[in-house]
Amino acid sequence: LLSLAACQKPEESSIPFQLSELSLTFDYNGGEKVLGVTSNTAWSIKSTDESWLTVSPASGNGNAEVKVYAAANPSKEQKRS
Repeated sequence: LLSLAACQKPEESSIPFQLSELSLTFDYNGGEKVLGVTSNTAWSIKSTDESWLTVSPASGNGNAEVKVYAAANPSKEQKRS
C-alpha cells in the first residue's frame, strides 16, 4: 500500500496533487513503473514496510516523476501491499 500526502495552507487549492495513475500492477517478474505527480505543494509517499516494494523519490515539492520498484516474486503467488 502506498499513500501520498500533501501539505498545504487551507486557502490554497482543495486538490493539492494529482497522480498519473491510480493503481499500478506488476507481474511476478517485478519491475519498475513511473508515477507522475502534479502538485503545487510539498508531498511525501508513505509505504508499507514490505521490502519488495520501494519508491524513489519518496518526497518532493511540486511536479515530479516517482519510480516505483517491485522485486520479483519467485513463488509467483499474488502479493498485495
